[in-house]
Amino acid sequence: PTSACNVFLSTFQILDGKVLALESRLAELKADSKPVGATLKQLILTLCAEEKLDRALELKKQHEADMVAGSYAALIHLCCRHDNVEEALNLKRELSRKDSSVSLDSSKYVALVKVLTKQGRLEGEWCTRHCQGNIVKVLTKQGRLEGECALDTVRAT
Repeated sequence: PTSACNVFLSTFQILDGKVLALESRLAELKADSKPVGATLKQLILTLCAEEKLDRALELKKQHEADMVAGSYAALIHLCCRHDNVEEALNLKRELSRKDSSVSLDSSKYVALVKVLTKQGRLEGEWCTRHCQGNIVKVLTKQGRLEGECALDTVRAT
């Protein structure tokens, strides 16, 4: 048990140190008027790995103009893990407004469908508009998705 605790603490310290280093680097780049997108993405990914939703969202607000698709995707997935469906959907809409050609990978759509289903907020029309039909088919076959959404979407695909 002691070694497992030590590994956990070591991992936490490494991630915490990485966050501090990335925050410092981000501040330097900003001060020098240099592009921050890649560093911002790394920082958000690290915060997501630590499950620090509030800090990641705060960072997104501070640097919204510098956000890239990968940063949005990571935040959407983190919001879903924290059952924060409203924020996840807001982020998805923001990403779509920024670049309508960007599509999330299937794991992000699955996470959205799961959290919406869990909260009883999934409707057939939403699936048809926002999810890829094949994802809904897979979830339905696995017994993870039921009801009108599944039926409507399977019929539509």
